[in-house]
Amino acid sequence: MGLLRDEPTARLNETAAWVLRDLVGGETPERVVGKLVTAYRVEPDAARRDVAAVAERLRLARHVS
Repeated sequence: MGLLRDEPTARLNETAAWVLRDLVGGETPERVVGKLVTAYRVEPDAARRDVAAVAERLRLARHVS
């Protein structure tokens, strides 16, 4: 999850926070992937993996709450 995490602290970076806000706000994961690909010119597969990782963390956080 290199695109979305500051390695030394393992905290979500600004991009991950943006992904999280979009997902919580009701955007579909595929739409968020498209935004990442457009904004950062990353490979779609890398963006899908990162969005899926954030979505899974969100799902787990909601399950635990």
